[in-house]
Amino acid sequence: MADFAWEARSRTGELRKGVMEADNQAAVENRLRQQQLNPVKVRKRGALGSFQIGSGVGPKEIVIFTRQFATMIDAGLPLVQCLDILANQQDNRIFQAALRDIKGHVEEGATFSDTLRRHPRIFDDLYSNLVQAGEVGGILDTILNRLAIYIEKNVKLVRQVRWRGSGRRELMLMVIAPLGYRLHQGGKLLYRKPAYLICTDPTLPLQTIIQDYFWRWDIEVNHRDEKQLIGLGEAQVRSPKSAERVPAFAVACYSMLLISAAKAFGLAAADPVVDQPKWLATSSRKPLRLSTRQLLRRLKRERLDAPSDLPNFDHFASHLARRMKLPKSAISLHQALHHAFN
Repeated sequence: MADFAWEARSRTGELRKGVMEADNQAAVENRLRQQQLNPVKVRKRGALGSFQIGSGVGPKEIVIFTRQFATMIDAGLPLVQCLDILANQQDNRIFQAALRDIKGHVEEGATFSDTLRRHPRIFDDLYSNLVQAGEVGGILDTILNRLAIYIEKNVKLVRQVRWRGSGRRELMLMVIAPLGYRLHQGGKLLYRKPAYLICTDPTLPLQTIIQDYFWRWDIEVNHRDEKQLIGLGEAQVRSPKSAERVPAFAVACYSMLLISAAKAFGLAAADPVVDQPKWLATSSRKPLRLSTRQLLRRLKRERLDAPSDLPNFDHFASHLARRMKLPKSAISLHQALHHAFN
């Protein structure tokens, strides 16, 4: 699969442009015709496709570009001319292609911050959002200088690191400066020490490593909920197949619970759907989403108000012999929810 830049005309004669991922040029033209568009030009974006998988641009190169760009803006040079000069000075072909792409879209009328968002592997959301604030406020040079200081001082990368437990593999060490804070005025300063992250893939971009590190908390919460609330690992079965299938069934139940909650309340629903304790209701902290325990409470309450029992799933195993079927459990759904909740 590759990226193809295309130009096509609609039935009204309007010229449209875009980028499409496909196997070849013929596939792009066929897809455009299915959309009732007449292809005018289709070309493969070979130069820009290489850095979408991995950035290939280090923090040092971004710092140098940011400082030089800020100096030129402060001197009164036009934005397009600054990008053209910096692109021609770049030795890194990936960064050079990205800057030329940014320059082309700025010439077409796009804002500088919007064109930066086209290259998230190189310029992260923080960079793009701060540039947008600088554009709106007319202080782009000041924002760029602050960004350069932030990138230079807050994160340090040490490549070609060796560790006894990794053998001959080269690692990458990332040192993140602490962001200290106080719980109250005059309180103790917390988080005073830097964070150290070791990565086994030195080619990964900085943003990917930090994002994966923060996602670890969601993974830990997932494991805790499955074990403590869903009951993963508590089933007592005898056959080897059941030992394999019961954990998968528990994970499937957990997934169905989250998907149902997302459809009912939204992906980012944080408003309580059940009554909260007084100490939590008066808290200023607002959760990002509903907890698994809250969802189980809601399911239990809805189950109590249900007029009739839910159907069982015996027809799923109708192809099995009668002697292979287990006897029906005497535990009702309400009792199972009560067990999971308690």
